[in-house]
Amino acid sequence: MVSGVPGPAYGPAATTLGASFLDWDDAAGIIRFAFAPRPEFANSMGAVHGGFLAAMLETTLVGAANAALDASSVAVTVDLSLSFMRGAAMGTLVGEGWIVNRGRTLCFVEGDIRPEGADAPSVRGTLTALVRPNPNAPAQS
Repeated sequence: MVSGVPGPAYGPAATTLGASFLDWDDAAGIIRFAFAPRPEFANSMGAVHGGFLAAMLETTLVGAANAALDASSVAVTVDLSLSFMRGAAMGTLVGEGWIVNRGRTLCFVEGDIRPEGADAPSVRGTLTALVRPNPNAPAQS
């Protein structure tokens, strides 16, 4: 499990991706994760495979949506759109996601994944999430 993330708990997929929660700025609606890609994530050119970059981006963006909700709700991805900008060498990657707009039932998020210290992203995208009741929320008494 990824610890310290505001909102609903993350499961084994985020752990598999090597996700570590860095920070959440509640006022700005920005979340940051670090990812440690495993050697198995490499493509034939030795860079991180695009499918893993997409999964890291979705983890980051839905993380921003979830962090903006209270424990009674959860954000569920209904649309993910992304563009690959450049390759990502194996090594620490940083994901940043920010809330663009949040309504009662939908949350719109943008963000990117970039190698640690890089000025330009490897992948950039947008996510639309449906806000649903959290089935794992603590029972209300």
